[in-house]
Amino acid sequence: MSMDGISVLEKIVILHVWEDDDLDYDMSEGFLVKPGYAFFVLEGTVYLSKVERIYQTGINRFYIENRNTSSVRLATNVTRDPAVVIPEIVTKLHGRDVIEWLTQDVLNNMVGEFPFQVLQ
Repeated sequence: MSMDGISVLEKIVILHVWEDDDLDYDMSEGFLVKPGYAFFVLEGTVYLSKVERIYQTGINRFYIENRNTSSVRLATNVTRDPAVVIPEIVTKLHGRDVIEWLTQDVLNNMVGEFPFQVLQ
């Protein structure tokens, strides 16, 4: 799906829940990249994460972030509109293979160990 080279994605609302000492939550606008996976911006960082749909009468695009799995940080210090930034990132990633992405973006732009599970 693209319009002038930019991906058109389904817009959703994502609930993020942290169950540490105090129950804390936040909400963000996100975009489904495929069923069960979404891009979103939280505190200036773009993430790709697993999400689960919340089935509620009359609500079709409400999801919760699956905090039992890893998420991937794709960009930091984002100040532009997520509706512009996320389709640009999706379009960029569609044009790359995994090896190019790992060697260019992960090894050059991320700090620390990256938990990328290849074999199960």
